[in-house]
Amino acid sequence: MAFTNSVIAGASAINLLDLLDKFRIWITGTVGWTQHNWSAPGESFLSLEFPGGGSGFEGFINLETLVGVGGEYSLRLWGADSYTAGAKEAPSTQIGAFGGHFFNVHNTAMPYWFYGNARRAIIVAQCGSSWSSCYIGFFNPFAFPSEYPRPYFICGNRYKAALATDADNANSFIAMPGENAATTLFNNVPYITHNMKDGITLGQKVSGVSRTGIWPGMAAPAPPSNANASSNWSHNGFENMRLNAYNESPLFQCQIISADIPHHLGALDGVYQVCGQGRTSGSTLTNGGQTFRLFQNGARNSPGHMMAIEEA
Repeated sequence: MAFTNSVIAGASAINLLDLLDKFRIWITGTVGWTQHNWSAPGESFLSLEFPGGGSGFEGFINLETLVGVGGEYSLRLWGADSYTAGAKEAPSTQIGAFGGHFFNVHNTAMPYWFYGNARRAIIVAQCGSSWSSCYIGFFNPFAFPSEYPRPYFICGNRYKAALATDADNANSFIAMPGENAATTLFNNVPYITHNMKDGITLGQKVSGVSRTGIWPGMAAPAPPSNANASSNWSHNGFENMRLNAYNESPLFQCQIISADIPHHLGALDGVYQVCGQGRTSGSTLTNGGQTFRLFQNGARNSPGHMMAIEEA
């Protein structure tokens, strides 16, 4: 797995467009993604193809910058079936376009972290005391490639353009997506994927569509008949967890689950939820020979709002 950050690169991103440009150069030059379109400066579009599972199982990501009248600076995140050239190659008009979620950041200097491989990329940016994250690409399905040929997971930190420091509880991170902030493509059907709405766990379907969420930060939509059901965990479990005498705690790989079937569809590649007790965002922990970088949920830094991303 490849990764870099602003410390390794020697400089923070100076604004939104610079962040996107640095990501574009790194993901194509180091990780091997293919650039189909790059339109900048001004309103910018970036169209990328990643290898995925190989020939016939490639993935397509389209990103566009948006600037709001209220000082919002955002990347809008889209998945697609393929890439088609055209006027501005608008992401929303690409064949099979889905997603349209927002990764909201500052337009001033931002430390950043990039993670990438043949199947997905993750971007994290520090915006003052708040942290923004997004996941673009495939999750790791609990199935054969022929069953889930393109298992997309597209996730931002908001369902709309907003300030990165927005205090709304729906402003969340990829381990516990906020309302309408993520989409899972399952059997070629896009499902809204989210855990939080106004600070409480969603218990209803969204627009009549079966709901998916991210475990373990997702509680059950109603008291389960089985008290040990996997969906009965939530971020409160991490709030109550404490480190052992060696300052250790479990790492739980984030999994996409259906709240209706119930069924675990797969796992986010390299993303874990962990107890944040005594830990700080941007620091690392080790588990055996692996290193993980810790990131908090927006401006929240309590033990129940920390994720770990595998670095090496």
